[in-house]
Amino acid sequence: MNSNINSSDSISDISNLNKSNKAQNSAKSSNNLDKFDQLEFEQFEQIGQTENRKSTSLSEESHTIEYKRKKQEDLVESNKIAIWTQHIIKDMDKFASAQSTIVFTVMAYFLGHNLNNFLFLFIIFTIYILIQRVIRWWVQGWLFYLLEFCYFGLVGHVIFLIFFPSNKIAWSIIYVCNTGNMAISIILFGNQASFNSCDHICSAWLHVMPLISSCAIRWRQYIYPLSILKSLTFKFVSIKKMEIFTLEDKFNYLVVYPFCFWLLWVVYYIIVFYFIFRRYINSYQTGLDDFKKMGKLAEFICGKPEKYTKVKYLLEHFLIFCLGLPIAYICYYSFIINVCWIIILLWILIWNAGKRQASYVERRVNEIIKEELKHRELKEH
Repeated sequence: MNSNINSSDSISDISNLNKSNKAQNSAKSSNNLDKFDQLEFEQFEQIGQTENRKSTSLSEESHTIEYKRKKQEDLVESNKIAIWTQHIIKDMDKFASAQSTIVFTVMAYFLGHNLNNFLFLFIIFTIYILIQRVIRWWVQGWLFYLLEFCYFGLVGHVIFLIFFPSNKIAWSIIYVCNTGNMAISIILFGNQASFNSCDHICSAWLHVMPLISSCAIRWRQYIYPLSILKSLTFKFVSIKKMEIFTLEDKFNYLVVYPFCFWLLWVVYYIIVFYFIFRRYINSYQTGLDDFKKMGKLAEFICGKPEKYTKVKYLLEHFLIFCLGLPIAYICYYSFIINVCWIIILLWILIWNAGKRQASYVERRVNEIIKEELKHRELKEH
C-alpha cells in the first residue's frame, strides 16, 4: 500500500516537473518571439523612416521646381518686356532649323576656304548667340547658367581673337580649354545638334565651334595655302613658337596657365554666385540643379550630391578639367588626332540629336495609336 502511494507521488512529481519545464520553454519561446517581433518592428520602423525621408526630399525637390516654374510664369505674366520676348522666343524656334542650316553651312564653307573670314564670322555669330541666350534665358529664369565655365571660356576665346592673338600664354589657355574640358562636356552632358531647337543648337555651338576654330589656328599650315596665311588679319603666334619644346615650357603652357585660368573662373563663380547672388540660388534654375539630376554619375564622381553640393559641384568641374588635360596635350602635338577628336564629338552631337528625334517620333506615334483606340472604343459602344 505504501509502495503504491510512493509510486503515485513520484509520478505526480514527474508530471509537475514536465509541466514546469513546458511552462519555462513556452515563456522562453514567447520571450524570443517578443524579441523577434521587436527587432522586426524596429526594422520596419527604420525602413519607414528612410521612405519618409525620401518622400520628404522628393516633395521638397518638387516644391522647389514648382516654385521656380511659378516664378518664371509670374515674370512672364507681370512684365510687358517678358511677354514681348516670349513671342520672340516662339518665332526663334519657328526659324531655328533654317537659321542653324544657314549658319553652319556658311561656317563650313569658310573653314575650308578662308581662315580670316571664318574667324570673323565666328566672332559675329558667337556674339549673336550670346545675345540670343541672354534674351531666352532671362524669360526662362536660366540666366545663372551664363556663369558656367563654358561661357567663361567662350568669352575668353573671343577676347583672345580680338585683343591678344599674338599672346602665347593666352593662346595656350584657349587651346587647352577648348580642346579639353569644354569639348568633353559634349559627352558628359549629352549635347545635341538638334537644328529645330535654338537652345540645343546654341549649346552645340558653344562646345564644338571653339574647338574647331582652335584646331584651324593650330594646324593652319596644313589646311590653308600660303597666300591665305600671309593675308591674315589676326597676327597669331608663329607656327615655330607654337611648338613648345622644353619639358618646363610644356608643363607651364599646357597645364599651369590653363589651370590658373580655370582657378580664375572658380574665384569669379564663388564671388558672383555664392556671395553676390546667393539669395537667388533657390529661386532660379542653376548648374547645381543639373548636378543633382545627374544622379548615379554625380554620386560616382563626388558621392551623394545632396550633401555639400556647392563644394562637390566645383570638384566635379575640377575633375572634368583634369580629364581634358591629356586629351588637349595629345591633340596639340598631333593633327590627325585633333581632327579625329572633332569628328568623334560631331558624331556624338548628331547621334544625340537622332536619339531625341526618335524618342519624340515614338512618343507621338504612341499618342496617335491611343487616340485611335479610344475612337474605336467609343464607336463600338
